[in-house]
Amino acid sequence: MFDSIESFSEAATGMAEELFGVELDYSEKSLEHVEDILDQIWNSLSRKGIGKLFGKVKDLSEVWDWLSLVSMMFSDDQDTSSRGSPSDDDLWVMSKVWGSYIGKVIEDRWGGEWGEPMEVGNHTAMTLNVSGIKIVPTVKVYKRLTNGPEDNILVYYKVLSSKFQERKE
Repeated sequence: MFDSIESFSEAATGMAEELFGVELDYSEKSLEHVEDILDQIWNSLSRKGIGKLFGKVKDLSEVWDWLSLVSMMFSDDQDTSSRGSPSDDDLWVMSKVWGSYIGKVIEDRWGGEWGEPMEVGNHTAMTLNVSGIKIVPTVKVYKRLTNGPEDNILVYYKVLSSKFQERKE
């Protein structure tokens, strides 16, 4: 369980550096970079601007290479190669990658324990219990990728931080 969180979050740091030229350090401040990356992905998907994705990435093949690697690590049996647009499974893998990173940032700052996976439609997601509050960062990232800026992860983090602080007092 924890290995997958670690591996997915490490995949996020690798993808951020290789595809976006951004170094993530698991700090609260690094979530600004994550939100920017998620915004670029959403903009590309919503406009079908595949050629403009990530600025320096010419097409989605590099992203799918990353997703294929992550999927193979966990035997999700998903073939993400040679596609022009992402499937729901592709978005879910990407959500696990970035959700795990966000979860690790929260865990590092506020503590907490990773719980049992929960079913979310046809997928599963890890839960993180912080000060009695159960959160599912993967679901938040999935919403960010499908709904856009209305599900901004910086706002999500600020709201959660406020709740965590209240519980500590």
